[in-house]
Amino acid sequence: NVNQKLVEHVLKHIKGPKVSDYYAGAGNFTVPIASRGYKVTSVEMDQELVQFGRINLAARNIRGVPYHQSSVEKFNKSNKETPDTIVLDPPRSGLQNSYLDMPRAQRVILVSCHMGSFLRDLKNLSKIGYKPMSITAFDMFAQTSYLEIATILDLT
Repeated sequence: NVNQKLVEHVLKHIKGPKVSDYYAGAGNFTVPIASRGYKVTSVEMDQELVQFGRINLAARNIRGVPYHQSSVEKFNKSNKETPDTIVLDPPRSGLQNSYLDMPRAQRVILVSCHMGSFLRDLKNLSKIGYKPMSITAFDMFAQTSYLEIATILDLT
């Protein structure tokens, strides 16, 4: 399963005990991150996906994971904690301006499914001091031109 390989790749590159999962959806990354013992905070705007995320955590008996229903931009304006790693899995439109108020985590893992927004987001993250350490493609959408791209970036 390609998604499983993507999740394992992300897990392998987490740095430090505190992780924020932005654009968390129903917990594709949150659940495995939390099950590995990391202190994870999830942010997702869609109310239904937040509910599914909480259900997914409860089904695995994982407690104490804050799952915020909020836009990433709004969350970043009120959040005062700096995680060690931020996992970003934005929609096809990309990060937009959400990177501007993002805490200065030592590591960012950017997952993208759209080449245009990926290139723009990579450029913007580079402007604020992140250096790409590796870029890995995952052919999640067989027989299409789309790839899932996971980029590991470290604060320089």
